[in-house]
Amino acid sequence: MKRGVYIINTARGTLLQEDDVLEAIKGGHVAGLAVDVFRTEPPDEIELLRHENVIATPHIGGFTNESVDRAMESAVDNLLANLDNGK
Repeated sequence: MKRGVYIINTARGTLLQEDDVLEAIKGGHVAGLAVDVFRTEPPDEIELLRHENVIATPHIGGFTNESVDRAMESAVDNLLANLDNGK
């Protein structure tokens, strides 16, 4: 990676070696990290999460008003479709 990159991981906690990322941040190779998935859930008390260049949130990045609305609409549509098929 180029020096000064930002890493965003919202996929799987096992994609990153947390100790290596911390060393890369400390060394300036990685400028920052945003993460909402962790190798251990809930995350252990690890130094990486306390670093000032790290934003760590619970795994709720896709939990927005819009995503909840879409999920409810889809559930209702599926329910109505199945009720119509049962007639």
